[in-house]
Amino acid sequence: MEIGSLIERRLDNAVFREIRKIDKDMQMGAGIGNDYSAVGDMIVADGTGDTPLISWTKALNNFSCSMGAHAGARITMMLPVATKESYIKGCMEEYQQLATECGIQIAGGHTQVSDSFKNPFFSVQIFGRSEWHPDRRTVADGSGIVMCGYAGTLGTDILLRENAELIRNRFGNYFSKRANARDYSVREAVGVAASDAAGVAYVHDISSGGVYAALWQLGRWVDCGFTVYNDRIAINQETIEVCEALDKNPYLIDGTGGLLIITDDPEALLSVMDEKGIVARLIGRIQKGGERVVVFGDNEQRTLAASTGDEIWKETCLDR
Repeated sequence: MEIGSLIERRLDNAVFREIRKIDKDMQMGAGIGNDYSAVGDMIVADGTGDTPLISWTKALNNFSCSMGAHAGARITMMLPVATKESYIKGCMEEYQQLATECGIQIAGGHTQVSDSFKNPFFSVQIFGRSEWHPDRRTVADGSGIVMCGYAGTLGTDILLRENAELIRNRFGNYFSKRANARDYSVREAVGVAASDAAGVAYVHDISSGGVYAALWQLGRWVDCGFTVYNDRIAINQETIEVCEALDKNPYLIDGTGGLLIITDDPEALLSVMDEKGIVARLIGRIQKGGERVVVFGDNEQRTLAASTGDEIWKETCLDR
């Protein structure tokens, strides 16, 4: 089985196919491209990771895509037997700091220690309410796809962390100092989208599998095609260099910190994003009945396929 989030083919075959809708009030449930669950106006979103920061941020980003108001959070820590109490205390101090910064009450959770766990792993659930729900029926042909943030932001930092010595030998200490130094939250960008929610049909955070996986999920949820221009996708130079050195595709590594928005008025949305200092670009448009296509600078077109896993976890081949 592939390391990381379960790939979409396996999700379809082994998970979603076994779920039956038994609650008529379910607005958003299990499915590709769904960042959260909604029963009536109640919202629940989850996030996992090998650090408190990653698990919290993924949960918060998923919840933020509902444009809802949070009510609280639950935290689960799964820890190996050798874990020290001081480590647990440090993790909870970090969670409390994150919760305080966001104004979210930690409402409980669970801490499990077992010899079944090789490394610490964390899960966060954030819950609240929202009156807005995306509706694929409102997505019109030609609607804009706006991307906020940069491709591969979290993935770059994970690669820097996991390959610190290799990167240091290749680039010196500059890149190594950047790992885990960024803010991966999409709350501000979602807040701008929420202020103009009438023109926004769908919001989806970029996560495991990168921007290409998120675009595929967007097309899957809307059930339509699109044309996206690769050179319009914002990407940091260090992401390009680190991925080249480690033989990774920067558009297929964890893009937590990025956001996709479908809107019928992208120009107005981009204007407000620019006023707020948020990096945002119109990267493509919906094409109902078309294929899911990415266009490159030389007019080469490639059809996107479902993700086969995040490239972070594929064996690194260092270009020496």
